[in-house]
Amino acid sequence: SSFFVVRQEGPAGMRVVLQRVTSASVTVDGQLVSSIGPGILALLGISHDDTNVDRDWMANKMLRCRMWPDLKNPEKAWASSVTDNAMEVLVVS
Repeated sequence: SSFFVVRQEGPAGMRVVLQRVTSASVTVDGQLVSSIGPGILALLGISHDDTNVDRDWMANKMLRCRMWPDLKNPEKAWASSVTDNAMEVLVVS
């Protein structure tokens, strides 16, 4: 699998580690909380200084990050996003 790190500029900027997954889930005390099929697992780090503008920037960046081959030309790597491929996102903070 592939990992990507995205961070907001600034001293305490929001950060996220993205991992391409075929499936992912979160379990708490033996109970399934959430699960997805193919898409992105996002491990998100936020602070009290992050704003709604930071949140929107990061969400947009995650959805537009090109992590898969082109839909029409599979030989062209790193050309399409989770949104282009109608995949799912699981965010863990």
